[in-house]
Amino acid sequence: MKKSTRRHDLRRIRTQHTYSVQETADLLKVTKGTVREWLKNGLPKLEGGRPILIHGAYLKDWLAERQASRKKPCLPNEMFCLKCRLPRKSKPASARAIPRNEKTFNVTALCCQCDARMNRIAAKSKLEQTCRSFDIQTIPQPRLTESDIPTVNRDLEKECTK
Repeated sequence: MKKSTRRHDLRRIRTQHTYSVQETADLLKVTKGTVREWLKNGLPKLEGGRPILIHGAYLKDWLAERQASRKKPCLPNEMFCLKCRLPRKSKPASARAIPRNEKTFNVTALCCQCDARMNRIAAKSKLEQTCRSFDIQTIPQPRLTESDIPTVNRDLEKECTK
């Protein structure tokens, strides 16, 4: 059985309202079978028989708890590997920092388990701490405005000298 990784919009659920299985499915844009599966997996329902009713507050709390249990926060020296689907440390000497703008930079590295590329955005105010955590060699991003020759087309340069 494949688990869904979809995040449902909990703001749509009214906490003082009761929902049938069909109403719950329509509200969250899932199938009735999904809602019945949730009921088997612990979604609280109101006692009393048919039709099955689900209180909005119970539904909202159950979905929020389910979404929170899936989160895997990274430690300061870890990045999230999309291939492994887990926080991982980077391979030694594979991390690089590339400035994005005046306040942030992009940290790229290779996963220590699967060699996939991982990315993380960090603040320039925490540059020293991030460099120590990942053993980073900072690479400045070249900008055309800061260059002596503000053209990227080197062919033009050759034509001008002829």
